[in-house]
Amino acid sequence: MLCLIASALDAPPIRRARSQDALTLDPYGKNEGPTHNPMHPFYAPLVDRDTESGSRVPTLAASWQVSRDPAIREFKLRPNVTLHHGDPFNADDVVFLVARVLLDLRSQRHDQLHRQGGKGRR
Repeated sequence: MLCLIASALDAPPIRRARSQDALTLDPYGKNEGPTHNPMHPFYAPLVDRDTESGSRVPTLAASWQVSRDPAIREFKLRPNVTLHHGDPFNADDVVFLVARVLLDLRSQRHDQLHRQGGKGRR
């Protein structure tokens, strides 16, 4: 065990050249290439897209389905996934992240309406 830890500590740093800096290290903060692309090695979504076919492929979700209400999705999570701090990945983590993203979207919409002088649909 100590040998594994020592060899990991001796590993060289990862260096990556980019033409532009990421705007944030928050994977939900911005949706633009220079910010989003470097996140792939560090963050996994529930579902991703196959780069060749464009079809959805499972990542943290083992499977999913759309309910009769198209606003509702049911995800079965991949078992035995551990988060970076050692806790198991579970539905509470998904609920937390979805709520956070929705709150961010509402906040962005509020800011947008405020900049427009309160005009627009609410």
